Amino acid sequence: MLIANPIYDVVFKYLLEDLDIAKGFLSELLNLTIESLSIEPQEVIVPKENYGFTVLRLDFKAIIRTPEGTKKILIELQKGKYATDILRFRRYLGSNYQKSDGESKEILPIITIYFLGFPLEENILSSVIKINRNCTDGITHQPITQKSWFIECLTHDSIIVQVTRLSENIQSRLEQLLSVFRQHYYEKGNKKALLYQTTPIDKLQIRMLRRLQMAYASEEVQEQMQIEDEIGEFVQDTARQIEKLKADAEKLTTDIEQAKADAEKQKQMPKADAENAKADAENAKADAENAKADAKKAAEALAEKDRLIADLLKKLQNND
Repeated sequence: MLIANPIYDVVFKYLLEDLDIAKGFLSELLNLTIESLSIEPQEVIVPKENYGFTVLRLDFKAIIRTPEGTKKILIELQKGKYATDILRFRRYLGSNYQKSDGESKEILPIITIYFLGFPLEENILSSVIKINRNCTDGITHQPITQKSWFIECLTHDSIIVQVTRLSENIQSRLEQLLSVFRQHYYEKGNKKALLYQTTPIDKLQIRMLRRLQMAYASEEVQEQMQIEDEIGEFVQDTARQIEKLKADAEKLTTDIEQAKADAEKQKQMPKADAENAKADAENAKADAENAKADAKKAAEALAEKDRLIADLLKKLQNND
């Protein structure tokens, strides 16, 4: 079956705006019992006339069932196509920490979910990565099991989904649901569509696929997907230009530093020559002084020799 590719922001959003789908999908992904779910206002690439781009983000307010009873949480879901989106992930997380429940003004614990359209640089092969908080005593290193409102509100659990790492070897219900995101189902020559070839057996999975079929048939969704492609090309071109400018700037910096070094070398050359000439002159002067001293010593030695010879001749004459 042909479905709209949910890697596109508009399709991803279209899929999860169905709150029954979102509730079932998030419950499975987070391994939580979600009793109720509502979607908060979010920001997404939509306007045709505005070619700015942002990370798609969806905020859900949920009531979950825990062994201690029910509690409200904020589920922050972000999806990015490029590694450069990480800074925007971080920026948006900071703004979400300032949010509270509009009804009671209560600060809500946050769970973050990141859908990545790119693999992590560190070559982590896991398709779903869970980051859980573990509280331990800093002195004894023993686990702390008590729950704290302060800790709940200032730290959070996270889940990272690497779409490019999703495997065709499905072993769990979660993998069944995530299989609708696998990019290996590309229809040839049309990356906006996936030719889904796995037989669906899960009711929620079937509902997700039907929703994606509806998205594929929607002219409005198709138009928004085209806009995303144009924005994506713009982003990639801009990234390439930035990298080229950075390389050019680094080369220019190297050239400037080399030019400075050459100029300093040339500046120092006359000074060095003068210093060498001065040293040579001093050496020559020292040599001359040494030669003069040697000549004096030689003259004194010669005079002494002449004196000795004269003495010897005088003695010979007296002996005669």
